[in-house]
Amino acid sequence: MKRLLTAMQRTGLLALFRNKYYILRLLPRRLIIILPVLLTAGLMLLGLFLSSSAAENIFVGLGKGISQNAETDSGWNDETVSSQANFQHFIKAEQVPVEGQEEENAPRVILITLDKITYRDLLSFSGPFLSSLLEKSGVALMNVNTAGGGTESSYLTIGSGARLTANWTARRAFNRNESWQGEGAEALYRRHSGSSAAPPGDVLHLYNGVLRRLNEQLPYPAMVGALGEALSRSGRGVAVLGNADGDNPNRQIVTIAMNNEGAVAYGDVGTSLLRENELAPFGKECDSLAYLKAFGPLWEKASLIVVEWGDTSRINDYLAHLPFERRAELLRASLDELDKF
Repeated sequence: MKRLLTAMQRTGLLALFRNKYYILRLLPRRLIIILPVLLTAGLMLLGLFLSSSAAENIFVGLGKGISQNAETDSGWNDETVSSQANFQHFIKAEQVPVEGQEEENAPRVILITLDKITYRDLLSFSGPFLSSLLEKSGVALMNVNTAGGGTESSYLTIGSGARLTANWTARRAFNRNESWQGEGAEALYRRHSGSSAAPPGDVLHLYNGVLRRLNEQLPYPAMVGALGEALSRSGRGVAVLGNADGDNPNRQIVTIAMNNEGAVAYGDVGTSLLRENELAPFGKECDSLAYLKAFGPLWEKASLIVVEWGDTSRINDYLAHLPFERRAELLRASLDELDKF
């Protein structure tokens, strides 16, 4: 972790602008991408972090144009409900090659999402580690569009490389051995797809076919699950970790990592990643130790690891029950917990 911070001090956003091809020289090394999408505004925050194995590191952030000198407030504003931001927090210092590849040719990408927060929230409520990243990083803005609205469409678009739309079905994905409404995930997948067997993988999306149907009439080519499909076909492992469960399962993060069949080779999106807390929204919150324990094996297997830190989404879904100041308290507590991951 200290090596990562040291590397981050050596360069910044200006290095990218001085040489537009600079980033291409970094890509063969292990890379961490931060890719947040500001939902209603249609803006996306993209950050690139070169890991501790590299001599230099770049961060490119994209947000909603909030000044770095923004004042701390309760965090409640017009952008709060509809915004999303993401950032990187964890990387092991050891060099572990992807299975079947030489270490030097084994790049890894980690994408960590936090839904329904703003850049101002990050400035106001981040823990010490995240705050240090923001202080040393460059921030920029860019626009992004989807074919629909909400986080569901945003995540599906990231995983497909084309503007797609999604609905509530994007949230229904499960570990292979999980059950939903009294039936196993594999059995439900077979029923929905008509297949005699579910595809291999730790995680299954139960409505992959519905998502394809929703996007059949688009006036441009698109493939649901294109990112996961391409990586899988090239022999690179893909993993997903985390959930944003509230009263109902919310595993839309799977749409970023899944292949065209709706499967992810490695991962855990189950309830074991959460711990009970009667003071948290819906009585549950992310457990950083559980995340960390599950992350270790994924690092050994996958080239792309997509992580959902679902507390921020749960806080947003619970807003109708909260006074202004309570949201700020919950966000601060959640981002402090993320610092432990």
